[in-house]
Amino acid sequence: MVLAVNEHGAVAPIVKEYFTTGDVELATFDLRDLDLDEHHHYFIKKQISTAVDRHTKEKEMASALPSALYADVISASHISHGFIILLGSAEDLAIDVLDTVEVLALFVARVIVDAPPRAELVERKLGGRTHLTVDEEDFFHSLRLYFANVYDIKHLTKICYNFYGGLNKLTGLLGVKGLGTCHQAGPDSLLTAATFTKLKYCFANGSAQRCAGVLYGLGAD
Repeated sequence: MVLAVNEHGAVAPIVKEYFTTGDVELATFDLRDLDLDEHHHYFIKKQISTAVDRHTKEKEMASALPSALYADVISASHISHGFIILLGSAEDLAIDVLDTVEVLALFVARVIVDAPPRAELVERKLGGRTHLTVDEEDFFHSLRLYFANVYDIKHLTKICYNFYGGLNKLTGLLGVKGLGTCHQAGPDSLLTAATFTKLKYCFANGSAQRCAGVLYGLGAD
């Protein structure tokens, strides 16, 4: 959807004011008063893209805002749509900010961990259920709806000779270096991805594929 110039102009001052004051209540009031619900996805994109080349404080403010606005002002679909169009513009953002991909990865990891929209989306996908199933067959069926290929690092390390321990110990064995502070969503997500990539080298014949969809302690383990 293409936004009119006046709609772009209406959203931008709210973003600017938020980064100046840090006032979530004011941002909530201004967005509601704007009465442009169908364009809230652009607000999500705008405030994250604005924070990409800012300092840590502004990045944290931008990361926290979607969760603060969820349900009261912005819907799960608007948050998801905002991130989708944001990721689509990553190449353009990278022209001015070289580490755009890494920064956006941290934002995505944060919103997944905070995950206010995730429960709503899962419940809708599964027909409105709000409880966790205890049936493994149903669980794996639901898992495949969202993730075509899932690899559990703990399962991989179990069948890979001489690799053991938690994530930090495993990264040491593999020689993988982490970014940022340990035990935080963004850095740990990037570290997990790098570890998985390195771990695949111990399956030179492509046998890692046989581990797809297997979770440690569940199903065919």
